[in-house]
Amino acid sequence: MRTLICVFFSCFFALAGAETRSKVYVSSSEGNDNNSGSINAPLRSIEAAPRKNVELYLKRGDVFYETLCGFENSLISAYGSGEKPIICGFKILKNPDAWENMGNGVWRLDMRKYENFRGAAKPDKRRMEKLQGFNRVWERICLDNIGFIYDAKNKVLHGRMVRSPDKLERDWDFYVSNCFDPKAIGEDTFRYLFVKLDKNPSENSELHFPVSRHAIFWNKNCEFRDLFVQGFSRHGICHAKNSKFINIDVDMIGGALQLGHLRWARYGNGVEFWISKTPCNNNLVRHCTFSRTYDCGATIQGLKTQDMRNAENIVFSENRFYRCRQAFEHFISPAKYVNCEFSKNLCFEMGNNEFSCPEMRDANILSYEKELQQIKIAGNVFFDANHYCAKFPSNALAENIVYIRRGQYLRYVYNKEKNLIYGTPGAIEEYARQTGDDSSKFIELTSLNYGDVKKKHFSWVEDYKRRINR
Repeated sequence: MRTLICVFFSCFFALAGAETRSKVYVSSSEGNDNNSGSINAPLRSIEAAPRKNVELYLKRGDVFYETLCGFENSLISAYGSGEKPIICGFKILKNPDAWENMGNGVWRLDMRKYENFRGAAKPDKRRMEKLQGFNRVWERICLDNIGFIYDAKNKVLHGRMVRSPDKLERDWDFYVSNCFDPKAIGEDTFRYLFVKLDKNPSENSELHFPVSRHAIFWNKNCEFRDLFVQGFSRHGICHAKNSKFINIDVDMIGGALQLGHLRWARYGNGVEFWISKTPCNNNLVRHCTFSRTYDCGATIQGLKTQDMRNAENIVFSENRFYRCRQAFEHFISPAKYVNCEFSKNLCFEMGNNEFSCPEMRDANILSYEKELQQIKIAGNVFFDANHYCAKFPSNALAENIVYIRRGQYLRYVYNKEKNLIYGTPGAIEEYARQTGDDSSKFIELTSLNYGDVKKKHFSWVEDYKRRINR
């Protein structure tokens, strides 16, 4: 199957690149939107660049408080030397006196006083002109549906959102809104942020707030490579078709209220390919790193409809996952998977996503399938997490290495008597019987072998932590 997939992607991208592409360079630090867009006269903003048949190069070391949206038949990459260019969704508070003391250790921040912020501080006028209907309303009044607070000075993510102001009880609890019905959203639904703390939250802090946007979305026949995405409260990558994502870092994603959901809920995935009557098919994700996502690092998912299509040619291979809620999530029943896989990935401490809101579904893999599915999950290394939360797991599990502690679950099925817990007699044998997976290895993780295992498979972690917290 791997040979067929590689042939498909090679043939497809050769055809997609057949049209002549113009080369455009963008530098947020040195460019001007009145420039030609050449390497010696770059544009300043991504928004000013063409969207079709373009090779778009972003200057390394620069920060772009924008999104990558609406590209077709294009390559988006980096130029110059230094760190990867950053696609950033952070709204950064620059005025520490903007907080209002409401009493009882509660502080309020008006997110619409744009003069108090920098970065992705307010709706983009040029973007607003292109949007219509609810999307335009979303950009204008839902932008501050934030999912967490990041203290860049102390390198701490505060992710414990409460459902009502009277639930603000612990330090750094925060409240945004309890409105998730799009029809009920008003001008001030997301205007104010409330934080519980016994002092001004900006004291000895540098606070960043992720805006309610996706980072890379609605792109077709494209290749994205050598980028760093950080600080968006929805998804990192989504709504892509026939595209490649190579060597991209995606960090601190999600946590926003999911508008239109049946109940109060939060969401946000590193990369999501949605399956529907127009599925997000033919996508390759390779050599990327996903970290600190509210929900999963990578997912193929969709809800049952009469005209739902199959998931086809979607591959996550040789990526790294660091502290996401789950590394991989899948559910598309009754549709099927055709040439889809999650393989040869390295997954470090799933569940510990730093949002301070643990759940029983925190695990290496999560599934909401309604029936057994044939999706390849093979050759991965999983480290220090619960393993599989699923009533119906994949029946194509093979040759994974799972480092797991006693007491963590092998499989969670929402039934205390039927959950399989590592360390209990016969649990591994029963897991193999239930899943058909007798080739994966489960190795007990202890304080004695923790360091050696980390050094063997995850020596990249410390350097990556330095880069995402710079």
